[in-house]
Amino acid sequence: MARMHGEQAVEFLLKSYGWDFTREVKFHKKRRWRFDFVVEGLDRVAIEVEGGIFQSGRHTRGKGYVADMVKYNEATLAGWKVLRYPAHDISTRIIADLERLKNDGDQNTPTSR
Repeated sequence: MARMHGEQAVEFLLKSYGWDFTREVKFHKKRRWRFDFVVEGLDRVAIEVEGGIFQSGRHTRGKGYVADMVKYNEATLAGWKVLRYPAHDISTRIIADLERLKNDGDQNTPTSR
């Protein structure tokens, strides 16, 4: 089987662990911003997959980095919890983080990385 990367790997993980989700969800009334994934069953939880972080991709160059800050700040101000993961390192850490949120965050220690 070919190795999966980024959003494809997140989708596989979410399906494998029984999490319902919606892809490419627009969350702002005026801007075209979209989340890669919105997790169903949790209150306003989104997952963003950050690509190109070691290749001078859009997310790591000045203008793109600042634009992402604006997007994520707006999401936070609107009540969203945005979980961000690097595309090259998608793992079951995502599932562990979702489980922590599902359990009202009663575990105060971060998952091991």
